[in-house]
Amino acid sequence: MKLRFLAGPAFALVLMASLVAGTIAQDATPVAPDASSPIASPVVAAEVVPVDFFTVDRGDCARPTGTAAHTLGGDGYQNAGAGTLAPWGGGAEPNGTLGAIPVQYGEGVLEDLNLGQLLGGRATAVVVRNGSTGEIMACGEIGGVVQKADNFWQHDRLLIGLRAIGDSGVSGIATFTEDTGLRSDKIRISVALVSTGTWSAYPEATPVLP
Repeated sequence: MKLRFLAGPAFALVLMASLVAGTIAQDATPVAPDASSPIASPVVAAEVVPVDFFTVDRGDCARPTGTAAHTLGGDGYQNAGAGTLAPWGGGAEPNGTLGAIPVQYGEGVLEDLNLGQLLGGRATAVVVRNGSTGEIMACGEIGGVVQKADNFWQHDRLLIGLRAIGDSGVSGIATFTEDTGLRSDKIRISVALVSTGTWSAYPEATPVLP
């Protein structure tokens, strides 16, 4: 009886220590996803993890200035933030043919601007940067043929290509959609990126990158 009476407080102390240790483990800082692949892992807003992003900069891709020509606004794709690139679909269960290449996608808005003003000024480019290092991964000069809308409820559009810079293995396309209003105009920008690596159709396999 005496042994049982003494074991009660000791057991309570051990149990309390276990609960405290579990709480500390749960509060630990999340580990950043593996950055070996150009296509980043899904990132939630609560995690402080650098993610890739795009900007509209002055100059061309041969001589990047690092200076923004226009400020991106809007909430971005799935509220990730203007210019933030995230996996298309938000990590939902994929459908269709196995082996479909994943896409990294982002959105932004240029307020009080139309395509005529964007194309009629100095040279500008869409620049995609690595969120961890700030290095340029892909780039594309803003220019080309504007597809005019057939009807008044549709929008003029411009598509440009984004080429891989260095050995990033990432390229894509940027779409500019003009939204004209009674008081002001805006341009909605969407960027879609893919890796040039060979992707397996089986989830347990890892992509073979160049």
